[in-house]
Amino acid sequence: MIGGVQTRRSPVLIAAAAGIVLATLTPAPGTGQLPSACIVCGERAIADALVNVLLFTPLGIGLGLIGMGLGRSLLLGALLSGLVEATQLVIPGRDPSIGDVLFNSGGVVLGMTLTKTARLWLYPTGRRAARLSLVGAAFACAAFGLTGLLLSPSFPRTVYWGQWTANLGHLEWYRGRVLRANVGPVPAPSHRLRNSKEVRRLLMNGSPIAVDALAGPRIPALGPLFSIFDQNHREIILVGPDRDDLVFRYRTTAVALRLDQPSVRLHAAMRGISTGDTITVRIENEAGVYCMALNAVRRCGLGSGIGRGWAMLLYSERFPARLVLLLDFAWLGALMLPVGLWARVRWETAAGLLLVLASGVMVPWLTVLVSSGRLELLGTGAGFFAGVLLGVRVRRSHQRPPALS
Repeated sequence: MIGGVQTRRSPVLIAAAAGIVLATLTPAPGTGQLPSACIVCGERAIADALVNVLLFTPLGIGLGLIGMGLGRSLLLGALLSGLVEATQLVIPGRDPSIGDVLFNSGGVVLGMTLTKTARLWLYPTGRRAARLSLVGAAFACAAFGLTGLLLSPSFPRTVYWGQWTANLGHLEWYRGRVLRANVGPVPAPSHRLRNSKEVRRLLMNGSPIAVDALAGPRIPALGPLFSIFDQNHREIILVGPDRDDLVFRYRTTAVALRLDQPSVRLHAAMRGISTGDTITVRIENEAGVYCMALNAVRRCGLGSGIGRGWAMLLYSERFPARLVLLLDFAWLGALMLPVGLWARVRWETAAGLLLVLASGVMVPWLTVLVSSGRLELLGTGAGFFAGVLLGVRVRRSHQRPPALS
């Protein structure tokens, strides 16, 4: 027996799953469109792969809890993922991929593994639990630091092109008119920048970006007012309106590693701006903490905190501000939940909590993240205490004697 499935059946089940995966390579009738055979492709390929794994992990956990074996679970996961990918053959704007099926199947395996090993991490002894709590705290601190590193700027040493109100296709076309744009003291006209090296140096040093323009009509999604792309069509920076907000994006290490990234947003800055109004935009950066101004509207302290790590996996400019804050809170809570789950009245747990508190202060100081505030404190605290309560409940249920029949 392997994972509850007879050994002689496993090759047949795995072959069936492989057949379903390969079936997604068949073009839809009348379209001739083939799914991509690339495994990890696209500008956000790594983020998509990780999300695909996480999406199917609960399925693997559920199948493990009902006692289904690994072979049948893989078959069911591949079938479900294959059906999802097959429907994308006829949905405009969607591109089916064999890689999605493989990573979804990997999520099933991960979920099954978590279920099969549950006794090792769900019911540890006192000393082992405290050590696991310290490991969980170290993992949370590593996540904070990695967030700061991934959001650091990554500007390639290539030829840059300035673009004024460009119609890029994948974004809205903002029909305003730029009068002038500068990066520090250097003009950034709407054509090839002859001094790309100097512009890159100024951007790396956090020099201010200034744009004078005439406003266009309100647009329903993000559109570039001023942007810089390089010779390989990679976005270096972008400034533009998104409904009533003003958005600033810069190329990060996360994007270079084909992950997603959040933007910096000045909320409601465009509210009350009419077509033809003169607008003056200024963006200042000091160690990753931004001040953004549009005419008389100015706010400082903008940027990402230690709770924004989720945005490297899945971020949308359409997320409302409250949802972004809620996801920050939930991310920090999820990171701290294992720390509380394994917490014991021992020095290891105390050391782990001190490590988390220290990293919450030091990581923003050492990286481009903004200083931790009340939201970060509430998120980490809520996650820890939720883990403690969950741990108490799990231990009580594990120690409870079975009911007499």
